[in-house]
Amino acid sequence: MSRLDYKRKKQKEIERLERKESPFISFVRLHAGLIGLCFIVLLVITAAALIGTNPEFKDHFSNNAELYLDENTVFEMPYTQQENSVIKPMGSNTIVCAKEKIFSLSESGKTQWEIPVVLNKPLLSICGDYILACDRGGRDIYLINNGKVILQSLSSYAITNAKVASDGKFVIVSEEPYYKGLVTVRDAKNNEVFVWHSGSAYIIDAQFGANENKLALATLNTSSSSDEDVSKGLSSGMLMFNLYESAPYQTHTFDDCLITNIYKADKGFLAVTDKKTICVDEEGAIGTEFVYEDKAVNKIYKGDSLLVLCLEKDNGQKSVVALDNKAHEKCNIDVRQTPSFISAHADRIAYGTAGSIAVCDSTGKELYLIQTPKKYNSFFLLEGTKRATGVTGTAIDIIEIK
Repeated sequence: MSRLDYKRKKQKEIERLERKESPFISFVRLHAGLIGLCFIVLLVITAAALIGTNPEFKDHFSNNAELYLDENTVFEMPYTQQENSVIKPMGSNTIVCAKEKIFSLSESGKTQWEIPVVLNKPLLSICGDYILACDRGGRDIYLINNGKVILQSLSSYAITNAKVASDGKFVIVSEEPYYKGLVTVRDAKNNEVFVWHSGSAYIIDAQFGANENKLALATLNTSSSSDEDVSKGLSSGMLMFNLYESAPYQTHTFDDCLITNIYKADKGFLAVTDKKTICVDEEGAIGTEFVYEDKAVNKIYKGDSLLVLCLEKDNGQKSVVALDNKAHEKCNIDVRQTPSFISAHADRIAYGTAGSIAVCDSTGKELYLIQTPKKYNSFFLLEGTKRATGVTGTAIDIIEIK
């Protein structure tokens, strides 16, 4: 150390003593910039550790999805597991059922609850306050109420379909040796309520009525009555049961069309086939039929009071049609392109084509038109709010319908 440096050091010590500073304070004053930099680095490391160890942060940010927030999107969560998930609305919330968990998102995007599950091919049914999550092709069953598993059970055989009623009863359609289908209904305490074995027809769909003690089944009979034309042996139908009786109280056979879905509609049912939608009342009587024989059904969505169909003619003409719960036509909207989604809630209809989302009333009058660069594969209008849930290939969005 030179004599000049030595004098400077002594002078600084004298000045420190005059200010009555401790050596520590002097060190901090001398190296304030370096200490501040170290503090910032420590904060970044701590934040990275929290994101890596917190499951909620990890799920939201670990899949490297590119996000895009526009003026209508109030929340966006990266999500790339759509192929192994089922997403459905439940009131103003959104239920996401994946292979390893099921969770609920509020209308603001907050995760309300999350439950671990084991489902290779998730199957999801929602009615009232109950959620039924099953493994299609497997045997696992989860019955959920208020964010808690109230029943976890196993089916006797591989599950092909399942539905839940508003009182917690649930129906499981499964495979069974020597039969074409086994239908089992159990209550929320896992007590067996109803069993029916189908020997001649496959069970395509099952649905509880407004009266939870009534059950409708959609069937497909593949037995051929002639060796010359096997197609003549194809017939579909509808069976209606009182749960505490072993035989159906009403049977309908549809020789000219194939049934695909049954939906609850007021006190009765709507049977959707490839050629028409049929209204069936609670007692089993056939009512109004809406025929679309020269059109193909591309998409189906059932809301609480509307059934929405996407129809297409051979010449390429496309339309979105809404029916009420009696199968009466409410509106018929011509569209240039096949919608990427259709949706309905209360008296509102939504459909998406080529960068736009149209929201209409039940008469087809346009209420809102949202322009967006995003392509939504699914879209759900939420209850009691001007918000909706949209699902793209990389994210789940909460959208404000202004």
